[in-house]
Amino acid sequence: MEQHAAGTDLLLVPSYSADPRTLSCIHGLDSWAERHLIELRHLMQPGNRLVLITPTPISNACLDAVLQLMPAAPPHWWRCRLNCISLNDHSARSLTAKLLQRPRLLDQLATQLRPGSVLACYSVSG
Repeated sequence: MEQHAAGTDLLLVPSYSADPRTLSCIHGLDSWAERHLIELRHLMQPGNRLVLITPTPISNACLDAVLQLMPAAPPHWWRCRLNCISLNDHSARSLTAKLLQRPRLLDQLATQLRPGSVLACYSVSG
C-alpha cells in the first residue's frame, strides 16, 4: 500500500469470504488480520492514525511484538494512534458483511475518522 500524506487516517478492513466448508479447512485463518499488521508502517508518517477492524481480537502480545519492530519510538508512542476494533464474531461471514450489520459502529467510525481518510479493504473470495 502506498504511503499517505501526514495527518491521514487509514481504515483497514481485511476481509475474506468463501464457502464455510472451505474456510474450515484453512488452518491459521484466525490470523488473517495479524497478517495485515504490516500496515502499521502507516503510523510512521507524523499525525497518521490507523483503525484496524478485525473479526476477533488481536492479542496485546502480538501487537506489542510487531510494534517493537517499529523504528525510532517505543510501542506506546505508536499505540496512541492505533485503534484496533474487534467485532468479536467468529462466524464464517465476511468481515465486510459483519461490519455492515453494525450501523452504530459505522456511524461511530464516520465521526471519528478525519476528512480525507483512506479505506483499505483487502478482500479474498473463494
